[in-house]
Amino acid sequence: MSYIVRFGEEVDVAYLDKLVPVDRACYEEAYWGDPQKTVDRFLKNRQSFVFVEDADTGQLAGYVNFFPCEEGLYRDNLERSPVIRDDDIAPEEVAPYRADENHLFIISLAVHPAYQGTEAIKLLSNGLIDYLNRLQAQGFPITDIMGTAVSPDGKKALANYLFREVRTLADGNTVYICDGKLLQHFLAGQLEVKSYKGDMYLLMPLADHRDNLRIGHFLEDARTGAAQVPGTAADRALADELMADLRDCIAYECSNEVVKELQLAYLGSFDFLQTTDEYAGLEDPSREVVVGHARGHSVLVAHPKTHMYVLCTLLPAFPYSMTQMEDQVSFDYLKVAKPADLGSAISVLGWKALVRPGAAEEQQVLAKHGEQGTVQVAELPRDVFFAGYLLEKYGLHACGNATCALCLSQKPRDRRELQDMLAGEAYHNFEREYCIDCDPINSASETNRSQFDHYEAYLSQRAVVYVDKRFAPDISQRIDFFADYLFVIILTLFQNTALAKAAKRVTGILEESTDITPETKLIIDREYGATVRFWEMQNFKYLSSQMEAAQLREAFMNQQLHDAYSEQQEYLEHVVASKAAITESRNGMVINIVAILLAVAQLQPLFIELLQGFYQEMGIEAVYAQTTINYGILGGTLLLVLVVLINQRRKRHLEARRY
Repeated sequence: MSYIVRFGEEVDVAYLDKLVPVDRACYEEAYWGDPQKTVDRFLKNRQSFVFVEDADTGQLAGYVNFFPCEEGLYRDNLERSPVIRDDDIAPEEVAPYRADENHLFIISLAVHPAYQGTEAIKLLSNGLIDYLNRLQAQGFPITDIMGTAVSPDGKKALANYLFREVRTLADGNTVYICDGKLLQHFLAGQLEVKSYKGDMYLLMPLADHRDNLRIGHFLEDARTGAAQVPGTAADRALADELMADLRDCIAYECSNEVVKELQLAYLGSFDFLQTTDEYAGLEDPSREVVVGHARGHSVLVAHPKTHMYVLCTLLPAFPYSMTQMEDQVSFDYLKVAKPADLGSAISVLGWKALVRPGAAEEQQVLAKHGEQGTVQVAELPRDVFFAGYLLEKYGLHACGNATCALCLSQKPRDRRELQDMLAGEAYHNFEREYCIDCDPINSASETNRSQFDHYEAYLSQRAVVYVDKRFAPDISQRIDFFADYLFVIILTLFQNTALAKAAKRVTGILEESTDITPETKLIIDREYGATVRFWEMQNFKYLSSQMEAAQLREAFMNQQLHDAYSEQQEYLEHVVASKAAITESRNGMVINIVAILLAVAQLQPLFIELLQGFYQEMGIEAVYAQTTINYGILGGTLLLVLVVLINQRRKRHLEARRY
């Protein structure tokens, strides 16, 4: 199939009749528009169309209609109009191209369903980019490009064109803009056009304090169906499918009792923010670059006995850049639209976790509410940190690095994109111009670690790239297929979580220089001992699952984590042994002092008798002999204690100077 790319100034008014069947195939009737108004705007500025035509049939495969805006229309779209400006735009609001600045507005972008998935889409994108670059070369700079999305496909298309969200209109439509670095990348042709389809799973290892009651109450409510979590009935149904498939795999594949103690619960569905790797919202939330939001469904896999959890969040048919979302996970910048179940007010401490404010903003809030005060949820920004939500709502905190599992229809066409997936970094980035080039990542991108022939698996410490050769159009079927591998990932992550939790506990004790006793060491050993069974190969009934787990353990560097923990344990044992030796030495010294005092006490009558004879010869009353001996013993004891204290202080001073 061959195509012809045409531009507005190359066609006449009659050619615009070809738009009608495309509009009616792509848009709801409310957005078809009046053909005459389209003609009127076209006559005002003919440099406003790019067409892709089927060369064989003459049928229009797709088109994009855009034009520069006069100031009033630009302001309406940017901030003023509460509803979409579309077919009501008058010719007078269409501007000519100017030499100083040009604010473009895409009023329509459509590809006929018969040509979707063909080369027509790429030709249309390239045609638009080439046309805008020609305008710039002619002295008409493109300042920014705005568009309004009225459908999920429209939002996805604008996101692929590197547009960011500006605001949501009262009619439910969304205004987008492409400016700054985004515009530079767009005009350079660096678009987010994926060569694959796929689902994304965010796997977050978590833990809580043993005295935390919130998660226990939630799990009980979830078991009885009383848990109130954000999400629609359709969201819950999809999460239920995921939980059912995971339970089936665990019941069928696993034999260990500790695995049977796992509980699964639907935690809710959330809209996850997609931004850029500039992370402008860190300094000022109002400058947050919002590429869009992707719906994610969170399932908590809990092992209450050890207070360990893995939160599995499914983002089906992920519409944006997967590597950018991975970058956000790596950067600990995972945000969600403010959940509805936060209530009306939260503590200042909870506000800090949700917002992560700068010093100035924190001081303002503290001055207004006080350290023990509360903040109204309405005062929170639109997007909050997901980790802060988990801590505030359930008392869960991160315990180890999160992992992303990508279930793809095929490998990325560009090998560098696969490498960025495995590294957990953005493929199309705005903050760096260099590329990853290291042996471990290069090797990981070339090594298929699958144990079956129906998929390929590329693994690293941060990511699992699972290429499903049976990739199905139906999400339920895809979940069912991937659950066979997902449950192995989750069980392997529990090993990671156990090590991270134990290592964090040991590190905290060592850093705080607390009084480390054999009892403290015993508690740590018992807590870790409760997780040891997650390491048993016998967790899996089948050899293939054991081999898959072995590959994941190697990729997740579990053995290295275990070795590091063992080193910490050895050091802790050394500290405990040294403390025991010091304690034993002190006890011995105390015993010696007491023995000396007892010996002196035993000889006291003899000393008194000798001193009485001496006093009589000296003409002193003998009754004072006992008093003298008593004072002597007391003074000697105090002097001995003083010498011991001075000696200990001297030793501490020398040790302090040594370090």
